[in-house]
Amino acid sequence: MSSLSEVSIIDCSKQYLVVGKIDLDIEPGFLGQGQRHVAVGMNNKIWYYMWRDENLELLDGENPLVCKREYFGTIQQVALNSTWTAVLSEGKVTVHQIEASKGSKNLDD
Repeated sequence: MSSLSEVSIIDCSKQYLVVGKIDLDIEPGFLGQGQRHVAVGMNNKIWYYMWRDENLELLDGENPLVCKREYFGTIQQVALNSTWTAVLSEGKVTVHQIEASKGSKNLDD
């Protein structure tokens, strides 16, 4: 995290080049990073922001909020890959797609 309301993604293999910055809606208590998304959250909520597209190309300045979810209990851990997330909460793991597929909706929609 570069400040309490901003996340910077840095490529350490390219002399610590900043490849993305995400302005957050909250001051997170935890974060996780996947191939295409960053998850930030607090208590039982997670906000998922995209930082690379489907071809793993960097986004040009905009890092949109693609999903906001509320889970049943306090979140202990979050892990992401390019399309899925696993969230550990109250001793149970919830697995779901980060972005809703075409024609379906996220819970908060």
